[in-house]
Amino acid sequence: MLTEGERYVMSMSPVLSFSQQATYDIVNNMGSLAARFIFRPIEDSSFFYFTQTIAREVDLKDQDKEKVKEASQVLKNVCKGVTSIGFIGFVFGQSYAGTLLLLYGGQDFVAGGLPELLLRWHSFAIVLLAVNGITEGYMFATNSSKQIDAYNYYMAMFSVTFLVLSYQLTNFLGPVGFILANCCNMGFRISYSLSYITKQYKNIEENPLTGLVPGKIFATVLVVAGIACKASDVIFTLNQTWLFI
Repeated sequence: MLTEGERYVMSMSPVLSFSQQATYDIVNNMGSLAARFIFRPIEDSSFFYFTQTIAREVDLKDQDKEKVKEASQVLKNVCKGVTSIGFIGFVFGQSYAGTLLLLYGGQDFVAGGLPELLLRWHSFAIVLLAVNGITEGYMFATNSSKQIDAYNYYMAMFSVTFLVLSYQLTNFLGPVGFILANCCNMGFRISYSLSYITKQYKNIEENPLTGLVPGKIFATVLVVAGIACKASDVIFTLNQTWLFI
């Protein structure tokens, strides 16, 4: 329901036209490339590492301090890496989503602006996808069986909430509503994972979640680059308009 929920909503309710459904599928598949080819290998490797380093069913304060410290540092660095990739995709996606789609499908495909709008929103979802993948992966790697059972109940609640949000938001916002519903769903799952990690590390002098906050220099460069790219995009559009007139 979490991975294919929007397809059920599309098929069972008249919220989108066939043209809008096709456009959403194309953009969603393009946006998922980052998750499949960049984030997934990182998540799989990290999951294996954490299962070998952190013992389940045992509090961190009762485990080998060096291993716990190393695992915390690895989690922090991986969080920093995937969120940096996500932020780069988001910033440049706001200016170059149209160019990418133009190269992919041609002028007829991007006409009307819907594909570009969807890919811009999807670039924001990539940031959440990056955070959710690594934090949830760590949680699964270190959860006890009782904690995994408890999380299954929350996943059921998230699934129902996701389907309701998909239907309601799409009625109001069109195809963008599906992306926003996905963002909300990932937000719920990220919140749960962050709460778990915070509680796990509260009794020791480590805080791996600081890796999710971009550094000042990195954030400044991204903001400047985003403004510069957006300004050049606006200037190019204005020049094209004047030439057409």
